[in-house]
Amino acid sequence: MKTWRERIAEARERGGFTHEDWDRISRFTTCAVSEHPHLMHFEGGIAICTNLSLSIDDPVYQNGILITGAVLWNRFDEAERLLDAIEDRALEIKRGQA
Repeated sequence: MKTWRERIAEARERGGFTHEDWDRISRFTTCAVSEHPHLMHFEGGIAICTNLSLSIDDPVYQNGILITGAVLWNRFDEAERLLDAIEDRALEIKRGQA
C-alpha cells in the first residue's frame, strides 16, 4: 500500500490526485494520521485513539483534517507541508511515550 508521501509525489507528477486518493484521505482508516499506529487503531472500521492524552484539538488531528482539503483541491505543497507537520507531531508523541 502506498504511503501518503508517495501519493503526494505521484499526484504532483501527474498533475492531480485521483478519486482513490480523495476517497482514502477522507476515511479515518486510510488518512494520513492512520499511518501512525501509536496514535490510533481500528476496531471494526472504527477509529480509536490509542493515545488517550490527545484531544481533537491536538495539531496532529487538526492537520489531518486540513490535509483532506489540500488533497481535494490538488494543493501539493500544502499537502506535503501538512504531512510533514503530522509526521513531526506523531514522532514527538512517540518519543514522549518512550
